[in-house]
Amino acid sequence: MFTPHFRIDQREDTFSEALLNALEKVGTPRTVQRSTHVLSPTTANDFFFYIRRGIFKTVRQVNDRPVILGFTFPGDVDADITSLIGQTNSEFSIVAVTDADVLLCTWRVLEQALSREKYLATINHFLARYVTVLQNRIVEALAVTAEERYKQLVRQQAQHLNEIPISDMASYLGITKQSMSRIRSSRL
Repeated sequence: MFTPHFRIDQREDTFSEALLNALEKVGTPRTVQRSTHVLSPTTANDFFFYIRRGIFKTVRQVNDRPVILGFTFPGDVDADITSLIGQTNSEFSIVAVTDADVLLCTWRVLEQALSREKYLATINHFLARYVTVLQNRIVEALAVTAEERYKQLVRQQAQHLNEIPISDMASYLGITKQSMSRIRSSRL
C-alpha cells in the first residue's frame, strides 16, 4: 500500500473516532516546513503524528543511497513503530514533501489520556495496521508493476500527486525519472 492506511478521520469505526478525539485533546499542533525531517536516525522516537495537511515521505538509506519506502497523506498517522517498540533509534527518516500541519503526540501523553485498556488497544491497533502495510508492500513489490502501483496511487490520492516531485515518485516506484515521466504523461 502507499500509506499506512490509518486514515483515522475517514473511517467509520468507533475506535478510530475515539482515537482522533483523544488526539485532538492531547496532541500538540505543529507546522512543518517542506523538506524538514520529522524523524531521522538521530531522533528519539517516542511519538507519532496525525497529518491534518501535507504530505510526508519515509526514506531509508540502502547501499548509501536514499530509497523512498512510502508516502503519507492528510488523514494518516505516521511513526516508526519498530524503533518505538524496540526503544532504539530509527533506521529511516520521515520528511515533509510539502508544508504541513500535524498533531504530534508522545506515547506517554496518550497513555495518560486514555484508560489502560484503551491505551493497550491503541497500541494493538497501530501494530496490526503496521504489519498489514508491510505485508501489502511485500506483495506489491513482488507482484505489481511500477505502472500498476502508480495507477493505484492515482485512484487513492489523485488530488495530491502533483505535489510529489517526479524524482520522489520514481524512487518510490523503483524506476528512472524518465520512466516515471512516461507513466505520468500517459493517459491512465
